[in-house]
Amino acid sequence: TGYYRLVALSLLMVFLYGSMIWYTLPVDESISWEGHLAGFVTGFVFA
Repeated sequence: TGYYRLVALSLLMVFLYGSMIWYTLPVDESISWEGHLAGFVTGFVFA
């Protein structure tokens, strides 16, 4: 069908935004992931 470009764009968006969500999880003990999570939620609400 003609939806290959749309599917490719959708997968790209999932990859980009999925990686943003992934980095809100605790990766290093010295970095506060709660601050990253709060910033993500605040940005999501105001967007």
